[in-house]
Amino acid sequence: MKGLDLLQVFTDYRPVDFQDLYGFPIRETKRRVFIHQNLKTYYSQLTDAAQDQPVPSAAFRQWKEFFETGNRTGFEKRYFHRRLMLGTAYIMAVMEGKEEHVKALEDIVWEICSEWSWCVPAHMKEPVRLAKEQLCPEIDLFSAETAHSLSEILLILGDKLDALVAERIKSEIDRRIISPMCDPACAYNWEKRTDNWSGVCGSCIGMTVLMIGSDKEKQIILPRIARSLDYFLKGYGDDGYCLEGLAYWEYGFGYFIYFAQMLRASAGVDLFQERKISNIGAYSDAVLIQPNHAFTYSDSSKMKIHPGIQTFLNREFPDRSGSPPSKPELQDDPCFRFGHMTRNLWWHHPDSEWTKHAERITTYYPSAMTVIHHSGEFAFYAKGGKNGEPHNHNDLGSFMVHAFGENLFVDLGAGVYTAGYFGRERYEHLQPSSKSHSVPAIQGKEQKPGSESAAVLIKQETGRKSAFLSMDLTKAYDVEDLRFFSRSFLWKIGKYGADLSIEDTFQTKGMIHVTERWMASVQPEWDGRSAVWETKRGIAIGTPDQQPERIRVETISYQEHDGSEKTCWMFYAVYRVNKVERLTWHFDFRLKG
Repeated sequence: MKGLDLLQVFTDYRPVDFQDLYGFPIRETKRRVFIHQNLKTYYSQLTDAAQDQPVPSAAFRQWKEFFETGNRTGFEKRYFHRRLMLGTAYIMAVMEGKEEHVKALEDIVWEICSEWSWCVPAHMKEPVRLAKEQLCPEIDLFSAETAHSLSEILLILGDKLDALVAERIKSEIDRRIISPMCDPACAYNWEKRTDNWSGVCGSCIGMTVLMIGSDKEKQIILPRIARSLDYFLKGYGDDGYCLEGLAYWEYGFGYFIYFAQMLRASAGVDLFQERKISNIGAYSDAVLIQPNHAFTYSDSSKMKIHPGIQTFLNREFPDRSGSPPSKPELQDDPCFRFGHMTRNLWWHHPDSEWTKHAERITTYYPSAMTVIHHSGEFAFYAKGGKNGEPHNHNDLGSFMVHAFGENLFVDLGAGVYTAGYFGRERYEHLQPSSKSHSVPAIQGKEQKPGSESAAVLIKQETGRKSAFLSMDLTKAYDVEDLRFFSRSFLWKIGKYGADLSIEDTFQTKGMIHVTERWMASVQPEWDGRSAVWETKRGIAIGTPDQQPERIRVETISYQEHDGSEKTCWMFYAVYRVNKVERLTWHFDFRLKG
């Protein structure tokens, strides 16, 4: 990218201050917060969280648990609570400015500086290897975030901190982040990843160096960060689509926004002028449906984005369709990330930063073979792509429908993260496997993972009231007697509702069994001819052209990413298919009354 290329030679960086970071002078913090009820409520949540409490210990047993059982929860709950204490202590020290708040901040900063590693165990090497290989300290997402947090605290409140605390911040960041990033012998795999890792790590380290790095350190590290962020942006199509889903778009691109905004203030390099950056920013317009609903796919279960990011994008790109910023809630981010927490409070202005909401209709993303259509009460999503994407799910040919104010036909999003979830048994877990998606099982076999398991586009057309997508999905299945399998979607908006037709075409060597599956958030009923999904506000009726041999409804209990228990329902329709055959289902969505 042109903007990032400038970092290879640019050396004139000016120091940044509170106004550069947050958009207004530090003396106006209370006025900016207390004129908005949403922000007052959010600040009250932060204040409650900042009440005097013991710092959770970083116990060795919880740390080691991941390597013994694969469980991440015990250690990470303590780790993230410490980050909550850090963020709230900083905000209180800025907003209230009292000695007691500065002392509380010093205490939690000291504790975090004393942590053996800022990485979480799930991102680290085996303990024995780790103890032997410390020439290049490990840098993961959360260690980079911690360095950014402490750098920002030092920049804004360094003159109020005890000199020993301030010096310790500098020393620990230098030892863990800046020195290894200045050493060409220390290479990190995230630097060439095309997913959220390069975006978060690169952006956090970039901000750290801009805030506290020497001129020499900037000259060494920023070109390295530029290369890493180039890899990050390569993970997006030119159309701006995020293969990892909304949660990881918000994470990776959110931190990219924080860095790019700081870079513009410090060096005058404006990355937001790049067309691809604008397209990536507009991605959320398509995936968000309402303030608290979104299309969930890949390992993303997120239903809204942080209002600080949304406010910034609405202001930066006024011609996009945009969405009104959601109400900030502390619990929206269970990792309590410093960047989100501060920008939600000081960037978010729900009344003044959003003045229009242009109509959203159809978006086709050729980079992912995905179509998204919005129209009033209804929204539709269907995808092709590959089964070898970042945070991959085996979901070629899957779809979602939002109707009657809720996500009706669904993708379950992310499961609980464990060692196994990212290991060889990944597709034995419900969410990543095709068992949890509205795609067929063929001869009892599920879709296979891997980049070779890819959809091939046959045809797509989009219009104001309709969307059509047809794809060859033969490569998604390893079935000996399957010669060809395609799926076509036709979505139409009518005067009284919406209609969806799904046509599956098979060519086989002989007779095979096909089980069509429809995953929904509502329990269906079979009336002998059609399946019926009824909600408080509407009804969806699914009618096949060919009656199945048998039908079955399964209640599926599962855990969401945060461990909460949820229920959904899978409708199964079993067919015999021989030689050449088409299986077509028509879904009719109608509001009640």
